[in-house]
Formats: sequence, C-alpha cells, structure tokens
Amino acid sequence: MSGTLTRLPVLEDGQPTVRWSRRLLAALVAVAVVALVARWWRRGSSFDVFVDEFVYEQLGRSVRGGGLPSLSDGVFFLHPPGFFYLLAGWEDLLGVPLAGDPVQAVVAARGLNAVLGAGTAVLVTLLVARYGARWGFAAGLLLAVEPFALRQNGRVLLDTAVVFWVLVGLLVLRPLAQDPRRGWRPVVGGLALGLAVLTKDKSVMLTVLPLLLLWWLRPRQRRWVPTALGACFAPYATYLVVVTATGDVELWADAKFGGLLRAVGADVTTGFTAPGAPSLLQQVLRQLADFGATYVLLAVGLVCSVLLLLRSRSDDLALLSLTHLGAFAMLAYSATAGTLEEHFLYYLLVPSVGVLFAYAAVVTELPPPRWAAGRHRREDRRARVSRGLADLVHRLPLSGGPLLVLTVLLIGLDGATYVRWHAVPDDGFTRVRDYLLENAPAGTGVIITQGTSEFVFGDRFDAGPYTGDEQRVQHGVRYLVVPWREVYQGYTYVTLPTVEDLVAQGRLVLSVPSRSYGEVALYRLDDPA
Repeated sequence: MSGTLTRLPVLEDGQPTVRWSRRLLAALVAVAVVALVARWWRRGSSFDVFVDEFVYEQLGRSVRGGGLPSLSDGVFFLHPPGFFYLLAGWEDLLGVPLAGDPVQAVVAARGLNAVLGAGTAVLVTLLVARYGARWGFAAGLLLAVEPFALRQNGRVLLDTAVVFWVLVGLLVLRPLAQDPRRGWRPVVGGLALGLAVLTKDKSVMLTVLPLLLLWWLRPRQRRWVPTALGACFAPYATYLVVVTATGDVELWADAKFGGLLRAVGADVTTGFTAPGAPSLLQQVLRQLADFGATYVLLAVGLVCSVLLLLRSRSDDLALLSLTHLGAFAMLAYSATAGTLEEHFLYYLLVPSVGVLFAYAAVVTELPPPRWAAGRHRREDRRARVSRGLADLVHRLPLSGGPLLVLTVLLIGLDGATYVRWHAVPDDGFTRVRDYLLENAPAGTGVIITQGTSEFVFGDRFDAGPYTGDEQRVQHGVRYLVVPWREVYQGYTYVTLPTVEDLVAQGRLVLSVPSRSYGEVALYRLDDPA
C-alpha cells in the first residue's frame, strides 16, 4: 500500500488541500461560537485571579503610549514584548482606563485570550480538516470545551498567544510540503512563527526546532526551510535592534541569563521542581477529576505523533508531528532538570488534539511500520519482538468508530467539568476585596501572604507581610487574608506557623471556597497595641 494520502481532496494540479464547502464553513462557525462562548461567559469568576495576570496587564498598559514594556522598577526583559503590545491594542479597543480597579482591568484583559483561544480551536479545525472535514470538526469541538485549555485561555498568560501564532505558521507553511515553489509562504509562515518567539523565548522548541528537524529528516524540504527560519528570527532581531538603540542591552542580557538559569534548572524558584513544592504526580492526582480527560489526550496524542512520524511519508504530517514532539521535549526536560510549571502542558495539549485526529483520518492509508520490513527474514528473538510490536501498533483502534466513541466520551467528561466549574464560581480574592471595600476604610492595614494579594488589595489598602507587632501597629493592621492552599504548599513568603499564630489572634469574618486556592479566608485582627 502506498504511503501517499490518496483519500485527500485534490485540486486540478494534484496538490492536496482543504475542500471548502458549506459543511466545512458551518463547522468552523460552530466551533468558533462554542469556543468563544465557553471562554467569554463569566470570565471574571470562572478562575480566581493569579499574580502573573496583574503583572502582564500592567506591562500591556505600560506600552499603550509606546516604548518598551516596563514596571515600577524599570524596563521588563524577562519575556519578549509581543503579547504586551497585543494586549495594549486590545485594551485600547475596549477603552480600558489607564488607572482603575486592578481586578476589573484583569477581567477585561482576559477577553483577549478568550478570543485567541477560540481562534486556536478554529485553527486546529482547519489543520485537521485537510485530512477529513468531520475529523477537523471533532478536533475543534473537543478543544473548544477542553477544561485545561479553558483554564489556560481564561487567564492573562502568554501561552495562549504563543500556541495561536504557532498554528498560524503551520497552516501557512503546510502546503510547502507538497509544493515548495510557493514563494511567499516561507516568509509569511516564518513571520507567524517569529511572533510566537517574540511572545515567549522558549517557543523556539515549537518553531525553530521542528523546522531544523524537518530540514534534516526530509531532504525534499530543504529548499524553503532556510527562508522560513530567517523570517522566524526577523521579529526578535528587530526587538534586539530597538533594545540596543535604547541602551538597555546589558539589562536585557542580565534578564535573559537569569531566565536561562531557570530554564536549565540552575535556579529553580517556582514550579513542581522547586524546593518544598508539591510534585507533578501529586498535582496530577489532585486534579484527576477535572483533567482526567486531558491526561488521556496527552498520552494518546503522544503515541499518535510518534506513529505519524514513523509511518507516514507525508511531509506536512511530519511538520505537525515534529511540532508536537518539540513541545514534548521541552516539557520532558523541564520536568526532569529545568523549571516545570503546570500551564506548560498547554503547549502539549493543543498539538495532541491535532495529531490524534489527523492520525485517525489517515491511518487506513498508512503502510505498516517501517521496522516490520524484515518479517520474511529468518527471525531471531529480537526480530520476533520487533514484528510483534509492529503488528500491535499497526492495529491500534484509533480510527472510525473507536475514536468516535472516545471523542464523545471526552466531550461528555469535559462538558460535565465545565458545568461543575460554573456551578460554583472561583472568585475568592474578588469577593474578599468586595467585602473590604464595603467594610474597611481606604488605607486600612491588611496582612497578605503572597503576591496575588498584593495586587488585589494594594491599590486601596496598606497591604504587606506585616507579621510583627511593631509593623502591625505602624501600619494600622486590622485584617489578614489567607489563601490556605498556597500557605500549606509553601508558595507564600509567610510561613505556616506564623499564619496559624496570627489566625489564633483573630476571628474569621469571611471564607470563600476556591478551586485555585482551596479557601480564601479573611480574618479580623485585634489591635496589637
């Protein structure tokens, strides 16, 4: 059996393409509507606020008048500025004031990732529809309601924009695998991948690395890959020119060196590999009820990606698989030696959905695995084992009815998670802030235990880690805010014994259940004087 994808729709020149039809357009509209509604509805109470959201929103606000992103302590170089300029344009479009309620500003900023997340579901639909429209619709619909993707798209973080730009680049570059003579595609596709790098440096694992591997593994693609790589580096090179012109290149180098130390694991302060932090396994088990379907997708998607790379001669499938495996390599290194944070799984999740349904669409057209070629030779033990494994993976039930049943099951589980999440809002910090705004005068001293609290309460109250008696008198402390899960896990700059001692001196006035923080509690403290 030939390794070509003979069932794909073709144009007159014989090049595979997406068959544009009313059915496909209806599928794209349906996926877009479901994905956007799922992300936009109650975006202020679906997920409790997170410290990085306030930092990134401030950085976006700082460039609304031009210049480089900056905070109160100077220009910000830990991440490139791509997302912050995008966020500045979004806030200008919405008319968000430059000064105001920080929580409301974050909620407005979340709308940008809601739109990008819905766009990501549409792009995945288009990627897979090239191999079969029904499979594209299934992939997009699954991603539209996938709980981990919803949570990632529901916060003001960089990763949603990174994956969006990567998918744009893949869609533009993919036809080059069949016809490398389309001269504008390497430049445009490379620029899209470059915008991903301009959003977050480590996205080179999803952009530069797959192109380099494609150049090495598929000699037919060497004609356009160097052009795409050059275009990919262009946005970041422009950013470096601006940094050099402003005289900040040393600050940029220092920030990048610090980021490199974190990436290689020499300086681990956050994530599952940080000292005292819960392990990845503990977190997986704790969130199994919410993200069990996600973990199934990640596992099955990885198997399909490897099989596509080994069994298919299609270079566009190879590019999709290499992008997925690049994300896996990044996470595998972060989990063992670098800094692994939970939201990094989003880089693996979206390509997993794509390769799973692409594999299902083309599996009947693929030849047996290449390592099965020696089955007619005299077999020793190693050959028999190899042949057995080849037969096993060749018969994996990942197409037709079995995958349809799996898709319906996953969408059902994801839908149940969505309903359960929205039945109980996750807005502990917002409700505590509202209580204080109604019951405490501006400037009241509030003891906080971690960074999120500083942004939530710092604009109206004197918020800080004022745990000593002298500090409490000096700052007029009357309240204590405790996100209990953060305290128990050691993600705070006030120790658990100190928090327990303070709690013993006060009385509970408000307790809000929170999926993100376990419980956000507010205590009224007596005057230590």
